[in-house]
Amino acid sequence: MIEVWEEHRMKKLLCIVLALGILPALAACGREGVPVAAPEIETTAEEAVVAVEDIETTTESETAAGEENAAEEAAAPEKPVTVAEIVAFYNEAANRVKTEKPGYSFTEQPNINYINGGAQWLVNIINSAVQREAPQAETVAKGANHNNFAVPGKDWASKLDPIAVQSAACTEKGDAYEIRINMKREAQPGLPKNVEEHQHGRAFKAYSHGMILGYLEGYEYLGRIEKFAPAYHSSYILCNIDKAGHMKSAQYYLTFDAEIEGRLVSAIPVRGSTSITMTGQYVF
Repeated sequence: MIEVWEEHRMKKLLCIVLALGILPALAACGREGVPVAAPEIETTAEEAVVAVEDIETTTESETAAGEENAAEEAAAPEKPVTVAEIVAFYNEAANRVKTEKPGYSFTEQPNINYINGGAQWLVNIINSAVQREAPQAETVAKGANHNNFAVPGKDWASKLDPIAVQSAACTEKGDAYEIRINMKREAQPGLPKNVEEHQHGRAFKAYSHGMILGYLEGYEYLGRIEKFAPAYHSSYILCNIDKAGHMKSAQYYLTFDAEIEGRLVSAIPVRGSTSITMTGQYVF
């Protein structure tokens, strides 16, 4: 019994010593000279588990929100800066028009700057070519055939190559980019059978060999065209594309000079030259 009593006394003494040891710390937390009682904390095991679950749920929600924001930031393309980046961004947006078919209104203004030399029939063919290939206005409904956009007759709207570009600029305009692409001068000895054989034909509505031959219908008795050599210059694309890559508007300015050679039925050669500008405006 004495041993049990001694053990009990030692435990009580140890508690008193520990209590005396923490009193100065508690007093320092309160006002000077006023003892501060230790707060009573009553937390059950179940409450502790719930608190831990709340912390875990909050952490999971914050993680999910962070991942969602990161995904959105990753989905939004960075602003294109170099010529190659701007051309790639433009190509993708232009080609999406033909696949997504958003609908658009279109106006085109042809302008024959001059026609020199040649017989009257040659002048008539050129005038006919410009008028027949330039609808003054067109409206295409959403979901309808967008075959005529940019490069007619193709299932793509642009295969523009950076090597054909003189300069390119991308300017931030609120939630969109204004992009201007200036083309290099391109002189060719003749018209292509497929427009994409010319760099300008890979992004603009350009003449092909078959198109020009088609204009001879009704003029065969007068003669034939043997050469139509275009020299593209000062052409550019000016468009507005939102940051998600959807085109909002686009203007295509194509201008070229052409040396033309033909032959009359009487075998007399004729030569002429012309300068033509085509301006097309799309609004989506």
